[in-house]
Amino acid sequence: MSTDYLVRTPSSYCFRLVVPPDLHTAVGRKELRYSLRTGRLCSAKPRARLLAGRVQHLFRALRNRDDDMGEHLSATKITEVIKGYVRECLNDDFEARIVSAPVEREGLAEDSSNLDFLLEAAKE
Repeated sequence: MSTDYLVRTPSSYCFRLVVPPDLHTAVGRKELRYSLRTGRLCSAKPRARLLAGRVQHLFRALRNRDDDMGEHLSATKITEVIKGYVRECLNDDFEARIVSAPVEREGLAEDSSNLDFLLEAAKE
């Protein structure tokens, strides 16, 4: 997968999507950017894919205006809807991974050693 929807920050990955020019006015922004709540690329990629597909679906609804969404909502309200949708997608993805994911012992060991390092640094 291309990482077109990913931006690396110092501590994590963000989802980034350029809003199509014909929707700039409706959305009130030229770009959407939201934290993916992970510093791991293997977790960020599927979350970005999921969000990209769902936000594109919202863009189609805005273009079609076959529902009440694009017709009666301000740019601020549309942005709130998108933020809520992104938050819901990330929470659903997070919960699904917790329930179905096998325990990665290597990841736990790494997390544990990172915590130990931080605890030692905090003591100093």
